[in-house]
Amino acid sequence: MLHPLMAAPKTRKPKNPARRRSVLSDVGDEAKRVKLLETLDACGWNLSAAGRALSMTPQAVSVALQNLDPDAYDAAVKSGRIAGGRPSKNDT
Repeated sequence: MLHPLMAAPKTRKPKNPARRRSVLSDVGDEAKRVKLLETLDACGWNLSAAGRALSMTPQAVSVALQNLDPDAYDAAVKSGRIAGGRPSKNDT
């Protein structure tokens, strides 16, 4: 009999890479996007102020905006509301 610590490791079912995200995930992302844009508008698109309001770093606010609404990020950079950082997903 094998010692319990020497037992064969359990295998996990591999994730299906073609599996679509759930509707709840999309609703969650939409709610995050709306809250982020509302906060940025309320803070005059100041990433530091928005970060404080959302308990995030300014960099995290920028990354969240790039991920949740790349078009809004690109428009904000082009209009000068925020300084551009790393390229957005649309640029790659």
